[in-house]
Amino acid sequence: MLGFDSMQTGLAFLPAPLVIGTMSLFFSVKLTIRYGTRRVLLTGLAALAIGLVLLSRAPVDGNYWQHVMPTLVIQGFGMGLAVPAVIMRAMSGAAPEDAGLASGLNSTAQQSGAAVGLAVLATVATSRSNSLLDKGAENISALRDGYSLAFLFSAGFVALGFLATYFILKDAPKTEPAPEVETAQDQQDAGPVQNGAPVQCAVAAEGVMSAAPGSATATAAARFSPTATSAMDQPAGPAAGVSPVPT
Repeated sequence: MLGFDSMQTGLAFLPAPLVIGTMSLFFSVKLTIRYGTRRVLLTGLAALAIGLVLLSRAPVDGNYWQHVMPTLVIQGFGMGLAVPAVIMRAMSGAAPEDAGLASGLNSTAQQSGAAVGLAVLATVATSRSNSLLDKGAENISALRDGYSLAFLFSAGFVALGFLATYFILKDAPKTEPAPEVETAQDQQDAGPVQNGAPVQCAVAAEGVMSAAPGSATATAAARFSPTATSAMDQPAGPAAGVSPVPT
């Protein structure tokens, strides 16, 4: 309808993949981590449906910059959010040993869905155009109306996906880490550390009382115990069990 050749047609679709790549690489993962796959997927599907509805309204004598390119940007925005969210959602519930199987099933579902969807939409567009041609409509007008109906069907499928996501999928609740429970063994192991000063003082005091004043044991113990220090201040006397040597 716009009279583009093959090169111009390819360049005309360029905004959509550029926006898809930008959203997928720089924004989709961050938004999914922050808001969850469900919200990001709903936003992407809503944007994609809006873009398809707007594209279906393009007139026969429309302008690319006004009627086509904005819709491609909106659709690219929606797909850039929806596709990574779907993949992350599909892979999140797979066990590590089943990751390869889940990835294969996800890729197969995408390819099969694209093939079946394209066949259905092409059939819808062709049937609509042929019906209008049989009624005497012009070729360009019949072609436009056929594609318009196909875009509306696409928007309807996306809307069904939106409803299924909204009512069926739920984000997993965020779980807080369980508080560490201190066991009796932990308390027993931590006891000497927590009560280190009293234990050292008691042991040191006992050592001082059983050691000869002025000995190396008493001197070392006195460094840890006030009791031991006071014992060291007492006048030296005969050690326990040792008779004084007469002078």
